[in-house]
Amino acid sequence: MRACVVFLLFLCVSLSAKVPLSARLLGDEKLPQDKFVSVYFDKRNPKKIVHKELVDSVSLDYDYKSFKGIEPEYLGVYWGGEFNFDKSVDKRISIHTGSTVVKLSIDGKVIYKPRYKKKKEMIYHFKQGKHRIEVEYVSHSFGTKCRVKILDVFNEYKEAEVADMIKKEFKDFEIINVSLLETRDFYNRVFLELEKSKKPLVLLLSSIDGVDFKIVNKFKNNVLAVVLYNANSTVDGDYKTYHVKNKTYDIGHKHNCACLSSHFICQSEFDINKDNEHIKKLFGQDLYGFSRSIRAKTLKVPKMIYDEKLRDEVRASIKKSNEIKRVCNKNKTVDFDNMFK
Repeated sequence: MRACVVFLLFLCVSLSAKVPLSARLLGDEKLPQDKFVSVYFDKRNPKKIVHKELVDSVSLDYDYKSFKGIEPEYLGVYWGGEFNFDKSVDKRISIHTGSTVVKLSIDGKVIYKPRYKKKKEMIYHFKQGKHRIEVEYVSHSFGTKCRVKILDVFNEYKEAEVADMIKKEFKDFEIINVSLLETRDFYNRVFLELEKSKKPLVLLLSSIDGVDFKIVNKFKNNVLAVVLYNANSTVDGDYKTYHVKNKTYDIGHKHNCACLSSHFICQSEFDINKDNEHIKKLFGQDLYGFSRSIRAKTLKVPKMIYDEKLRDEVRASIKKSNEIKRVCNKNKTVDFDNMFK
C-alpha cells in the first residue's frame, strides 16, 4: 500500500512538471491568431499574472525601472501565438538576449534554450498550416533584453557591395546616417522622424543592439533605400532594404575629453569626419546629415547637417582633446626634481 501511494505521488509530481507554462498562466484560454499574447509575471510569485496584452512580436528592452511594479531582475514573460503559413517556407529566426534565460518552442518542440548573453541566427522550415510559437523568458539582471524575430530569409552583404548596388540603381540622392547603441523603448522601437528633404534619401541605420526602426515620414520624402547594419534589426514599411554584415557606425560625432586629477578621461572620442571619408569612398559623395545617440526612443532625422561648420567643430574638438591629453600627461611626470625647471 505504501509503495502504491509513493508511486501515485511521483506520478502526480511528474504530470505537474509537464504542464506547459501556457496552461499554467492561461488555463483554457486559446492563443491568438497571427499575434502573440504576452503575459508578464514576477518570478517570485509566478502564479499571479501582473499584466497581459497582445503584441506583434517578441521584443522588449527593460532597464532599471520597474514595469507594473516588477523590478527588472524579477521579470518573467511568456509569449504565445498561433501563426498560419499559406505555404511551406523557410524563415530566419534571429534571437538576441541579455542576462536572461530564454526558451523558444515551436509546436511544443524546444528549438532554442541557452543561458545568458546569447545570440543565435537560424533558418527554420515551416510547413504549410498553423504553427504554435512560444517563448519563455526569465530575467536575472537589472537590465534585460529579449528579441526573437521571425523574418523572411535575407542575404547579408559587405558594405561596399551594398553601395555598388545602390549607385547602380539610383543616381541622385542624399545619404543620412542614423546610429545608436540601443533603444529607450520597452518594446524595442526607435521612431525616426524624417525632416523635409529636397532630394530622395538613402538611410544608413546602424545599431549595436537589434531594434525595430519605425520611419515617420510626414513630409512624404522619397526613401530610395534603407541599409540595416544589424541582422536582428527591422524597418517598418515597404522600403528597398539591404543588410550589411560586420559593420557598425559610431554613436557620437566628436571628441569630448577632460583632465581630472591628472587622469585623461573622455566621454567620447568620435570622429564623424573619418566616417564621412569612409562613406564618400563607398558612395562617391558626402553625408548630407546624421542622427546619433546612445539610447533613444525618437530621433529627428537628420538631427545635424554635415557641413563645413560641423567639420571645423569636429576638428577643433580633436585638437582640444589632444592638447588636454598632452598637458594632463605632463602633469603626471612633475616631481621635486623638475618642478622649478
